[in-house]
Amino acid sequence: MIRNILITIYLGFFCFLNVNADEWKVKNKWKISCGIVDKESLVVNGKPKTKYNKNEFKLESVVFKLDKGDIGSCPTDKKSGSHGGYPYAGRQEITHRLPVGKTIFETDIYIEGAPQHRSTVFQIHDGRNKGAPPSWIGIGMDWKIKYKFPKGECKPEKCKKIKGFYTPHFIYDCSSNISNLIKKRIKFYEFSPTLPTVSESENKLDRDYYFLSLNKNWRKHRAILGCYFIEKNDDRILWSFCCNQDERHIDTHDDEVSSRHKLLYNNNVKELNRLLPKLIIPREIEKLEELKKMPDVNQKYLMDKVSDFANSYFGSHDRELYLNSYFQIVTETECPNSGTIFFTEKIMKPLMNLQPFIVITSSGFIKALKSLGFKTYDGLFDESYDDIEDRWERFDFITKEIDKILSKSPEQVRDLYEKYFEICVYNRNHLIQNFNLGNSKHYNKLFEEILRKIQ
Repeated sequence: MIRNILITIYLGFFCFLNVNADEWKVKNKWKISCGIVDKESLVVNGKPKTKYNKNEFKLESVVFKLDKGDIGSCPTDKKSGSHGGYPYAGRQEITHRLPVGKTIFETDIYIEGAPQHRSTVFQIHDGRNKGAPPSWIGIGMDWKIKYKFPKGECKPEKCKKIKGFYTPHFIYDCSSNISNLIKKRIKFYEFSPTLPTVSESENKLDRDYYFLSLNKNWRKHRAILGCYFIEKNDDRILWSFCCNQDERHIDTHDDEVSSRHKLLYNNNVKELNRLLPKLIIPREIEKLEELKKMPDVNQKYLMDKVSDFANSYFGSHDRELYLNSYFQIVTETECPNSGTIFFTEKIMKPLMNLQPFIVITSSGFIKALKSLGFKTYDGLFDESYDDIEDRWERFDFITKEIDKILSKSPEQVRDLYEKYFEICVYNRNHLIQNFNLGNSKHYNKLFEEILRKIQ
């Protein structure tokens, strides 16, 4: 039923409507449901669960990993034909008993893999000993949100029992994780990610690279940026690009690319594909070389495995990477003409790692970031690009700003970094002090606003 799916859940809060915002951690008690598939299937708070028991545990993060052929331990999982025509269900669950009354459940969910019939990520049972849950939310094989409400209670088009609210959750996630990263409390794929200290960044001013650019999944704006890097052929740009285009990462924006950008792409895309996966972190390169030595390994398998570890949220936090480059070119997930502002971990990386940045994304992104109290780098870069609605005009404007920096001497670039370093320190401190879930005034204010809307 499931070919390969990795689901990571970062728990935000689970509470009654009538509690205060600073009490969001209450009622955070969970149990394992239906056993454990294997040693990879369930990782709670960074530690694999290897033994099935009914003890309650508190939850900060959980990773569910199911590979092809992994069958769940619930009685119906092996029942052929009852899972949308598939022979079995891949399942790994944890459960929480809801209190009587209204409840708010907030979580960040990251999914990698390939949903088949349905990948359920949240469901509510009503006390029956058997039968399907009357309410669930999941991801269909078309990667769209699917949901089911209790029979007879409401119709999806009118139902107000489940509401969604956008929060800049990556900002809160990063704020909560940054202290753990600094204190080296996080391990990821047997690797301990690191961040440069303020002192290290302030004193390490002779660096090999003017720009750093981290790119994982294929997007049209990233592909054309990669072609720009190839055409520039400038060894002062350190950039990665991991994955070929596939059905999951087709650019959804239907505007036409200009003839000049088409020419840039057509002249360089063959070389771009030849370079993939283009990795820049030494341990990632070592891992790839290990995979290549495996017998009968194919390109698709390599790309899937590279996608697992390369340029991931934690995997790309390597202090040497940031101490050896001055500025960062951030390619956000989306790059429409305008109107879509969505903060991800990508913009968090320069904020956390003390680097000035320029961002390839939708117009208005810089203004939105400033509205949260962050400072940006107008003067280092001409940030009027943030007002340009057409994404390819904006793209050209940004690459010209990159060209201006590349025209400068190493001494001039070093001086520019020193000049704007105070802003880098401010942004990291602002992220830690004002967005950490434990004491975030911004988060608490947002939480209270959501409560008012729900009530």
